[in-house]
Amino acid sequence: MDIKERRKKLGWSRADLAAHAEVNSGVIGLMERGQWNEAQSLAKVKEALDRAESEG
Repeated sequence: MDIKERRKKLGWSRADLAAHAEVNSGVIGLMERGQWNEAQSLAKVKEALDRAESEG
């Protein structure tokens, strides 16, 4: 499942995910379109999603 699908499954907006991952919400949009490859930001987003999914 990709970032956008995971985010939507949690009921989060891009801004919600950005806040949880401590990244800019514009970066989330770029990630969802495959236009952002910076490893540290990607890791933060994936960690935030993993954490939320395990709590759910």
